[in-house]
Amino acid sequence: MLHLLNILAKYKNIDKIDAEVQIMKFLDIDEFEDINRNQRIILVSHRFVAEVTSAVLWLLEHNVDIKCIQIVLFYDHENKSYYLTANPILPLPGAENYEICVRVGGEKILLNENKDSKKNDDVTAFLRELVDTASEHIITEKPNKRSRWAGTYKDGRYYKLWYNHNPWNNHQFSYQIHLFDAPINNNIMGIKFYFNKDHASNSGLTDRQIETLENQLKQYAEDKNLVFNSEDVHVQAERLFDKISLESSLEASRFLSELINHMTPIVEDLNEETT
Repeated sequence: MLHLLNILAKYKNIDKIDAEVQIMKFLDIDEFEDINRNQRIILVSHRFVAEVTSAVLWLLEHNVDIKCIQIVLFYDHENKSYYLTANPILPLPGAENYEICVRVGGEKILLNENKDSKKNDDVTAFLRELVDTASEHIITEKPNKRSRWAGTYKDGRYYKLWYNHNPWNNHQFSYQIHLFDAPINNNIMGIKFYFNKDHASNSGLTDRQIETLENQLKQYAEDKNLVFNSEDVHVQAERLFDKISLESSLEASRFLSELINHMTPIVEDLNEETT
């Protein structure tokens, strides 16, 4: 990637910092390290055996960006010329509208019905739009780390936001958005603040500070009618939503911004006490 920066900087006669900014803007990413984080695979052949298509279907089910393109050779006797045709066979052409609906859950909704979105066939685009809308109303420090892909887990897909300093961590200390494959009590999305006590302790927070954080999160959950859960080292407060779409995500965005505005200052104040 440094080689790429040098090429662009030299070509446009700018410094490396400006080159990095231009690349991030062009690729619509927040961190330069996110470049090439997600891969795509395109398989091209004149035919695909069952073992290959079965493996591709499995990878598609696990959200790997992979395609099978069948190449067919034709001979034009009149012009005495050969022609190639390329036909996508997996995933099935036009299936994107249905895949997103199935993955979200029970209701027959299409997250990609907004044709103006350049990434309207991606659940991640919906989640990122929700986050971007929330960011407009965040008055505290805005998260500067975010999941670049709606990752998968057993019951659905997730999107996470956090910061690049202690005690924040993608897996152990973050804000999270979850889309449930199997709706939980008729709810198909949840937004939560989550932290792991062991991680908080390893990041420098004392037992008293961790207890303070847990109690304040519990109080906030009671005030806002959120689902609070503290089990072993896992602590979280979550709001569940029974409807989501590109048009009706404002309520979820507002809640996310309120959650960040409330919890981030609490965490940062505790973190300052340790330094």
